[in-house]
Amino acid sequence: MNQLVGKQVLVTGAGNGIGRDLSVAFAKTGARICVTDINDDAPAETVEIIKTNGGEAISESLDVTDPENVREVRDRLLESFGPLDILINNAGILRAGGFETVSLEDHLEVFEVNALGPMVLTHAFLTDLISRRESYVVNIVDAAAIIGLPKASSYAASKSAMLSLGDCLRAELYDAGHRHVRVLSVCPGIVNTDMFHGAIAPKMTEVLDRRKLAKQVVDSVRRGSVALPKIGGQ
Repeated sequence: MNQLVGKQVLVTGAGNGIGRDLSVAFAKTGARICVTDINDDAPAETVEIIKTNGGEAISESLDVTDPENVREVRDRLLESFGPLDILINNAGILRAGGFETVSLEDHLEVFEVNALGPMVLTHAFLTDLISRRESYVVNIVDAAAIIGLPKASSYAASKSAMLSLGDCLRAELYDAGHRHVRVLSVCPGIVNTDMFHGAIAPKMTEVLDRRKLAKQVVDSVRRGSVALPKIGGQ
């Protein structure tokens, strides 16, 4: 997908952090961005940043764990924005602490947002993505999906589920002949976001700059190939 001008992109959890930087980075290529977040005010802030820089964007309040809300947003987008070319599943949360000290409710919420959210979004938009000449599902996973992360067990496990979903979907689309729909799983380490505030990168690694990460994702989509070893995909 060398040419991103006019492509329709939806980013979840785009009110701040990586989601905001991804939205801004894709908007700079000429793509049209639908900025979504569960926080009603945050998406509008991201849209303002994009428009100030000459980009095109709209905002939607979106709870990725609510299938009815997701369907409503999808229907509105089809009417006023058009079918998606790129779906970016970025929304995620972390509840840090020893497994037994974190409440069961918090563990389950992490799984709802991080694992079930991408499933709900992808299920709702996949038909639209298949209908396009070329399209992408981009899942913002984490290295914790591959290497265990102590005191963040539900987060790591939910990201493993997200990674597996992407792997399965990629193979299924390929076998079904929908090879124009690519699935990219982004697996960075510690990123300089509020969610990882105070976290120390493991030995032999460094804290990643989220703006550089966003640019790497854009470059990967443009080339249809992997930008760095930290990013895995088809």
